[in-house]
Amino acid sequence: MNYFVTRKYFYILYSIIFSVLTYTCFSYSKEQLFFTVNLNYNTFFNLFFYLITELGSTWTYLIIILYSLFCSRRFTLMLLVGLLISTIFAQGLKHFVFDDALRPLEYFKDTAVIHHLSISNSLRFHSFPSGHSVSVFTLISIIIVFLPQRKFDVLLLFTGFLVAYSRVYLGQHFVGDVVFGSLLGVVSGAMVVYLFRDETKLIKPFMNWKSTTSE
Repeated sequence: MNYFVTRKYFYILYSIIFSVLTYTCFSYSKEQLFFTVNLNYNTFFNLFFYLITELGSTWTYLIIILYSLFCSRRFTLMLLVGLLISTIFAQGLKHFVFDDALRPLEYFKDTAVIHHLSISNSLRFHSFPSGHSVSVFTLISIIIVFLPQRKFDVLLLFTGFLVAYSRVYLGQHFVGDVVFGSLLGVVSGAMVVYLFRDETKLIKPFMNWKSTTSE
């Protein structure tokens, strides 16, 4: 069965959320949206989002690739190709197309108005798109191929948007950066799945799951 048909609800749900967020980005200024997220903080969420944001880091991606070596060679190849494609897209846009896009810490000269943790990165340039958002949504779009139950689609999608939200919460990006970054990640992941469409198999790391993607 075609993968994109079996996983249609993931793409439908993502498309709905993406459309709502895109509409919101065009309806309000990026300053308004940024402060709506960034200035609603507390001690618990400071720690929570500081940890959550790392799920979109390159290190997390590489750790999952190392883990995949014990599961499936095809899974490993898909992750590596996904990392390559998403990195080219994200870094190419950051450094060659939108190289003048400033991050909040540089955009708002008065950094005292921004909620920003001293222990997190203090990046100031190459804001668009959000690399963390691209990375985590690429991962999600590849991982769901190997999961036997559709309920994981929603859980991973929710996790992806938490990572994207964390980038604004921590003062690293504007809302538009993470929204477009998520789209770039989903597209990157879909490209990888299409390239490997004929031989995609279920990972069986520790459990004897029945593949639903090969039926």
